[in-house]
Amino acid sequence: NLDSFLLFSADASTSMGLILYNAPKIDVYNLTWAEKSCTYTEGTNIFSSDYSDFTTSAGNIAITELNKTDKTIKGTFNFIGKNEAMTVTKVFTKGEFFLKYSEQ
Repeated sequence: NLDSFLLFSADASTSMGLILYNAPKIDVYNLTWAEKSCTYTEGTNIFSSDYSDFTTSAGNIAITELNKTDKTIKGTFNFIGKNEAMTVTKVFTKGEFFLKYSEQ
Protein backbone atom coordinates (compact mmCIF):
# COMPACT_ATOMS: atom_id res chain seq x y z
CA ASN A 1 0.00 0.00 0.00
CA LEU A 2 1.62 3.22 -1.20
CA ASP A 3 0.69 5.89 1.33
CA SER A 4 3.74 8.19 1.40
CA PHE A 5 6.78 8.95 -0.69
CA LEU A 6 10.12 10.65 -0.46
CA LEU A 7 11.81 11.47 -3.74
CA PHE A 8 15.46 12.45 -3.54
CA SER A 9 17.81 13.15 -6.44
CA ALA A 10 21.38 14.47 -6.32
CA ASP A 11 24.47 15.16 -8.38
CA ALA A 12 27.91 16.39 -7.28
CA SER A 13 26.74 19.87 -6.21
CA THR A 14 22.93 19.96 -6.01
CA SER A 15 20.03 17.89 -4.70
CA MET A 16 16.24 17.99 -4.75
CA GLY A 17 13.85 16.34 -2.32
CA LEU A 18 10.06 16.01 -2.37
CA ILE A 19 8.09 14.69 0.60
CA LEU A 20 4.45 13.63 0.39
CA TYR A 21 3.00 11.90 3.47
CA ASN A 22 -0.46 10.33 3.70
CA ALA A 23 -1.39 10.99 0.12
CA PRO A 24 -0.20 9.29 -3.03
CA LYS A 25 -3.11 9.05 -5.36
CA ILE A 26 -3.77 11.07 -8.49
CA ASP A 27 -4.42 14.54 -7.12
CA VAL A 28 -2.86 17.97 -6.51
CA TYR A 29 -1.39 18.46 -3.03
CA ASN A 30 -0.78 21.98 -1.76
CA LEU A 31 2.41 22.25 0.26
CA THR A 32 1.95 22.12 4.03
CA TRP A 33 4.42 22.34 6.90
CA ALA A 34 6.52 19.11 7.01
CA GLU A 35 3.91 16.77 5.47
CA LYS A 36 4.04 17.98 1.89
CA SER A 37 7.24 19.84 1.15
CA CYS A 38 10.10 20.46 -1.28
CA THR A 39 13.79 21.13 -0.65
CA TYR A 40 16.62 22.12 -2.98
CA THR A 41 20.27 22.10 -1.90
CA GLU A 42 23.05 23.90 -3.76
CA GLY A 43 26.43 23.37 -2.12
CA THR A 44 25.83 24.23 1.54
CA ASN A 45 22.76 26.38 0.82
CA ILE A 46 19.38 24.76 1.50
CA PHE A 47 16.25 26.27 -0.03
CA SER A 48 13.09 24.85 1.52
CA SER A 49 9.36 25.26 1.02
CA ASP A 50 9.05 24.97 4.84
CA TYR A 51 10.25 28.30 6.17
CA SER A 52 11.97 28.75 9.53
CA ASP A 53 9.07 30.93 10.74
CA PHE A 54 6.83 27.84 10.45
CA THR A 55 5.08 28.93 7.29
CA THR A 56 5.01 27.14 3.96
CA SER A 57 5.51 28.52 0.47
CA ALA A 58 2.78 28.63 -2.11
CA GLY A 59 3.22 25.63 -4.35
CA ASN A 60 2.18 22.05 -4.83
CA ILE A 61 3.10 18.52 -5.76
CA ALA A 62 0.75 16.96 -8.31
CA ILE A 63 0.57 13.25 -8.99
CA THR A 64 -0.62 12.84 -12.57
CA GLU A 65 -0.08 9.08 -13.04
CA LEU A 66 0.10 6.24 -10.55
CA ASN A 67 0.55 2.73 -11.94
CA LYS A 68 0.37 0.24 -9.08
CA THR A 69 0.98 -2.73 -11.41
CA ASP A 70 4.25 -1.39 -12.89
CA LYS A 71 4.97 0.58 -9.68
CA THR A 72 5.58 3.90 -11.40
CA ILE A 73 4.58 7.39 -10.33
CA LYS A 74 4.62 10.58 -12.39
CA GLY A 75 3.91 14.17 -11.52
CA THR A 76 4.89 17.81 -11.31
CA PHE A 77 5.89 20.28 -8.60
CA ASN A 78 6.44 23.99 -8.03
CA PHE A 79 7.48 26.04 -5.02
CA ILE A 80 9.42 29.03 -3.75
CA GLY A 81 12.41 27.85 -1.72
CA LYS A 82 13.94 30.15 0.87
CA ASN A 83 17.28 29.78 2.60
CA GLU A 84 17.41 29.31 6.40
CA ALA A 85 17.87 33.05 7.04
CA MET A 86 14.96 33.71 4.64
CA THR A 87 17.04 36.29 2.77
CA VAL A 88 17.41 34.48 -0.58
CA THR A 89 14.73 32.73 -2.64
CA LYS A 90 14.77 30.31 -5.54
CA VAL A 91 11.61 29.81 -7.58
CA PHE A 92 10.89 26.39 -9.07
CA THR A 93 8.26 26.11 -11.79
CA LYS A 94 7.37 23.24 -14.08
CA GLY A 95 9.31 20.62 -12.08
CA GLU A 96 8.62 17.07 -13.24
CA PHE A 97 9.29 13.57 -11.94
CA PHE A 98 8.75 10.03 -13.22
CA LEU A 99 10.09 7.10 -11.28
CA LYS A 100 9.74 3.47 -10.41
CA TYR A 101 8.99 2.94 -6.73
CA SER A 102 9.25 0.11 -4.24
CA GLU A 103 7.01 -0.43 -1.24
CA GLN A 104 8.40 -0.94 2.24
